[in-house]
Amino acid sequence: MTGGRGDSDSRDTGAGAGRGRDHDAGRDDDAGLYGRAGRDRGTGHGRAGGGHRAADRAAVEAANTAFYEAVEQGDFDTVSDLWLDDGGTPVSCVHPGWPVLSGRGEVLRSYALIMANTDYIQFFLTDVEISLADDIAVLTCTENILSGGPAEDGAALGPLVGQLVVATNVFRRAPDGWKVWSHHGSPVIPETDADDTGNPDHPDDAGGPLTT
Repeated sequence: MTGGRGDSDSRDTGAGAGRGRDHDAGRDDDAGLYGRAGRDRGTGHGRAGGGHRAADRAAVEAANTAFYEAVEQGDFDTVSDLWLDDGGTPVSCVHPGWPVLSGRGEVLRSYALIMANTDYIQFFLTDVEISLADDIAVLTCTENILSGGPAEDGAALGPLVGQLVVATNVFRRAPDGWKVWSHHGSPVIPETDADDTGNPDHPDDAGGPLTT
């Protein structure tokens, strides 16, 4: 979500320490949550002015970071608190490979299921872009994910798997802060040598859709 790049901010940020394993080693504590401090490119125009806009942007990013940290830690109560109350504007969520989920009930059940079946997960967020329009904020980022399921044969952790997901998180301002209104995650499919050299199974090369 990069609408209105003149009012957006871009940075990389580590979401947190992960769950199930100590990942503090190698992290620059002096950098805090932000791996790279991006520039404030807000115009200073709009409802609240430049100073308030910068504060809103920081608050949105803090809410986004808190959301991913809560998922890492398996903190369902915080995840629930960070989603907007439905009211007249139902929330929605699309996990990679899932159908659209609508309403707090469906969305929160999905997070409970994911956290119950994930022994370890860590996010490192890059390419963070934030756009603001009054009480709505649109944040896009790349989720660099390391996750693992149940341990096998007495091991401390199950096999760890890396994944890239591009995410769009829409926030709305509520009386108690910025809340997630919508989340959409799409997996990034890595390119292969076959894609570069011409793959007969690729729709652009074969003239039709992929077959299974």
